[in-house]
Amino acid sequence: MIHCTINGEVGYPSTSDKIKLTYNNPYVQDSGEYSYDISFPMSIHQNATLFKHVNRFDVKKRMSSFDDCKIYADNRLVISGKGTVTSISDTTVKLQIVGGKSRIKYNSAFEKHFIDEIDYSEGDYALSGLDRRFEKTVHLKDQPGMVYINLKDNPTVSCYAGVFNPVWDEANSRFVNDIYYLRSVLTDEHGAYLNSGNPTTYVEMVRLAIQPRLQYVLEMVLEHEGYEDYTFNFDRSHFSRLFIVNAHPTFKVREALPHWSVYTFLEELSKLLNVRFLFNETDKSVNVVPVEELYSSAAVAYECLDEYTCEFDDDGANLLDASNIEYKFDDTTSRSWRDSIPLNVQHIYATKYYKNRDEMGAALKLMPLKEQRQTIFAAQTDGYFVYAKWPNKWNSDKLTESLVPCGFFSPIVRDADSTDSIEIKIAPASISRRKRSHKTDVVDGNHYVVCPSATDDYTGPSGSYEDEGGDPYSSVQEAIEGDATENTQEENSVESDKTMNVFFTSSEKFFMMEGKGGWYEDIKVPGGLMPVDMNLYCHFPVSFVDHRAYPDWTGTKETASMDLHQLHHLQYSSPDDLRKDASHPDIDTHNLRCIKFLTDDIPDPSKIYIFHNRRFVCQKIEVEIVDGCVSQIKTGYFYEIL
Repeated sequence: MIHCTINGEVGYPSTSDKIKLTYNNPYVQDSGEYSYDISFPMSIHQNATLFKHVNRFDVKKRMSSFDDCKIYADNRLVISGKGTVTSISDTTVKLQIVGGKSRIKYNSAFEKHFIDEIDYSEGDYALSGLDRRFEKTVHLKDQPGMVYINLKDNPTVSCYAGVFNPVWDEANSRFVNDIYYLRSVLTDEHGAYLNSGNPTTYVEMVRLAIQPRLQYVLEMVLEHEGYEDYTFNFDRSHFSRLFIVNAHPTFKVREALPHWSVYTFLEELSKLLNVRFLFNETDKSVNVVPVEELYSSAAVAYECLDEYTCEFDDDGANLLDASNIEYKFDDTTSRSWRDSIPLNVQHIYATKYYKNRDEMGAALKLMPLKEQRQTIFAAQTDGYFVYAKWPNKWNSDKLTESLVPCGFFSPIVRDADSTDSIEIKIAPASISRRKRSHKTDVVDGNHYVVCPSATDDYTGPSGSYEDEGGDPYSSVQEAIEGDATENTQEENSVESDKTMNVFFTSSEKFFMMEGKGGWYEDIKVPGGLMPVDMNLYCHFPVSFVDHRAYPDWTGTKETASMDLHQLHHLQYSSPDDLRKDASHPDIDTHNLRCIKFLTDDIPDPSKIYIFHNRRFVCQKIEVEIVDGCVSQIKTGYFYEIL
């Protein structure tokens, strides 16, 4: 017996037609479960009533979708999700049901919503890291032009929604969140002298631009789409410290984000963190799980039929855990050559693997100079090195030739013969060393590290009027007269291809000044000498993307990195060793096997399958409902684990 409930009302599909259901593996496929067309005969009174007699010629064809559809066969639920009418005739209405992530993609909700158009409601967050001598409480909604800061007890100016770290804007040749160290006689709001009329040392931060917290953006996006119950089942110790680079002076999170659809944002996060978003449409919850759980789950064994087919793909399937993966970097001019060793370079020059740096150094001494310069070195726990010219000290311009750490964000290479790769558009920001120039800088002429932003390309709404939130808009009159400048719906639907640059902010603070012994020298600034208190005035926020790149800057306690190998829990080991790693097995993505097997159950496609003592990763399972009953023969599509 088969029946269907559509928004709580019962209908009866045709029992003379086969109903085909597909259950995709969410770890492998970008979708969940869905059905092919299900026929509802209009000769059945309940069906005609359910579909409002839409089959009649004189009835307007307005009905298109239903939010809550369930199919029951053999007294069990076999699929649930959103139902969409695909065709109507005088005798039949056909309906397709999609569930899981495929439901989201099918009804285009995630593709129509953009992360820079969401209301993030961040205004009530209060800033920390302010100088309480001058600032009491400042919220994001206050949008101050500048703030007095004191980083004695805080690594940076921040709130949960984001941080205010200095960022170099290459397009406008300026800093946002710029820091000035000053000394002068100050008065309060009533004109009374502060500090008994003596010069006061203080620190200003100007051109404030929020760098949104990546986790905060994710949480708000999920809530905006109706999923307020979300669980992150992966290590968030570093994820919670990632922030999005923004060079546009603003306190609004949405103005600091690229014009990405919600779908693209979730996809790029999946690739970056090697996780999957599993949506439960029944209770509107989201479970974010690491892909590696696929390989640690219990295996299931079934009896398979003798017949099977195998499709060969020379390029191989784009599986995240079986393909080459690399970052899509921005086009900033400040990016260091050390950031990545591209795939084409790895194809040209040999990579030699070592257990540790000591073994690597011993091997280097036995090599001729040419071989040293033409070898990529890799240590299992330390990453890549090349023999190259690099400053011997972090704040020096003198170059010396030695083993230089590099390739911090190099691609994961699983198929050495292929130049194809999966690109990740959430990428590490460029970290460079720049010289400060303004006269109020206590480190004028020295180097320090910033997060450059390639451009400040924010283009917000414009018009002659402002709404309650301070956003400009155009009137109908302006639109008629041709003066309106608001983007059209078509322009707003064009997704940006811009890379989302991210960085970590350290819990450590950097002391900006160099002194003699335990005492720090007075610094000349406008207004006289600044009596420097290193615990109060000389701190600077530390932005970084890999703790190994500038160890003198990030300190020895930091372990965070956007190294793809670390994010995906891999080591820098030889390809042969990598294939022996049980948690990340080698998968034959070139051969997709279609196998028929017997079971009365509806199999879980996220399990590991065993046929004839050989292990397989499932791509999808197809189930047929014949004569109102679930067929015992199931069809699965599998990649073999080698």
